[in-house]
Amino acid sequence: MSIHIGESRYTSARSPGASGSSQVPPPPPPPPSINQEGQSHGSTTPSSSKTAALAEYKDWTMNDTRIRLSISSTPKDLHMDDDM
Repeated sequence: MSIHIGESRYTSARSPGASGSSQVPPPPPPPPSINQEGQSHGSTTPSSSKTAALAEYKDWTMNDTRIRLSISSTPKDLHMDDDM
């Protein structure tokens, strides 16, 4: 029974209707114009949230760099322990 269900899923994915539904997502581009209208009204929350996300991403990448530097220095610490 489960095999037939899987086959039906594959056939439904192959159906032209599925491809049509996959073509539906493109409409999202219009939002930018909505964002511009929002900025003209004075609502800058969307842009502020974007800048906050970028700041968080930059902080995360900086933390990665610091972690990598600390890892690269650990072998030296291990050698010192061996000397002791």
